[in-house]
Amino acid sequence: MGRYTASCWATFVPLGVWLSRRPLLQTPVVTSFALFQGMMFYLVQHQFSIL
Repeated sequence: MGRYTASCWATFVPLGVWLSRRPLLQTPVVTSFALFQGMMFYLVQHQFSIL
């Protein structure tokens, strides 16, 4: 997870800039991304073929 996160963080910089101007959307967007990442981690750990 660390290498993947370090390699693609720059992709989310525009999203961060956009969210910095819209504070009401910060919590829902970050929460939904965290849930999605948690779901992917769960599926990988249980050997579910994502691709």
